[in-house]
Amino acid sequence: MKEILIVSGKGGAGKTTIASSLALFLEENDVLVDADVDASDLPILLGTKTLEESIFLAGVIPVINYDKCSNCGLCESYCKFNAIIKDNKNNKYFIDEINCEGCALCSYICPENAVTLIKRETGKKFISQTNLNVKMCHGELNIGAENSGKLVASVKQDGRVLAKKQKASIIIIDGPPGIGCPVIAAMSGVDLAVIVIEPTLSGIHDAKRIIKLAKQFNINTSAVINKYGLNKENEVALLDHLLKEDIKVLGCLNYSEDIIKAQIEMVLLPEYNHYFYNTVKNIYSNMVNNL
Repeated sequence: MKEILIVSGKGGAGKTTIASSLALFLEENDVLVDADVDASDLPILLGTKTLEESIFLAGVIPVINYDKCSNCGLCESYCKFNAIIKDNKNNKYFIDEINCEGCALCSYICPENAVTLIKRETGKKFISQTNLNVKMCHGELNIGAENSGKLVASVKQDGRVLAKKQKASIIIIDGPPGIGCPVIAAMSGVDLAVIVIEPTLSGIHDAKRIIKLAKQFNINTSAVINKYGLNKENEVALLDHLLKEDIKVLGCLNYSEDIIKAQIEMVLLPEYNHYFYNTVKNIYSNMVNNL
């Protein structure tokens, strides 16, 4: 079983477009994972029917036991986030969950042991059947919630369990954009990272950052150039850099308005245009051979 991460250094490079297109060539027992829990788009592109749903708990929130609380105000004086506020009308302290960082200091310093910690509900996890008859694990982080990296790691683990159960050969993971904690969680332990790059100045700059990140993790890395044909000078510079970094280019997708039209009509790119079918099929073949 091999894990392939589709990732990009920035949003809008075409990462999910590529991931959804590659999904067309998976076997039915293979597994998809949408690890972009802040903005999960793969279920929209592929269409899903939820098979399993669960609540994801991460981080803590303090709760005050007013039967024990003596209103000493020690917790308020130590809180650096202004998350403990006194209600003078009721002469009680309460927790502002928005300001609370879950550091747990208040629970340690309370002389009455009146503050306990409970797990926060920060999101949801799903196992769904896609319209391609391939199952997908995905998550949804609550608005304003933290611990997206932990949710990504949990969704990935669900994908591994499902893949093992189904005796899958391949897991394709649609990763988050950027190089932050969610990307690190998505990249950890994969067999191949496929970086989708657009030949723009910002696209090349951010691609260099994620290439550096992948190399720090000793991840086998390859690339797909999307929107090819936008800028000849940038494309030459990009190809030179990839050659220097010894990163294989699996294929290039020409810039085309058909990509936008396919998305508007909710049709996968290889199904919309015969040229893109052959191009993505070759990318899939090169990707598998690069494992």
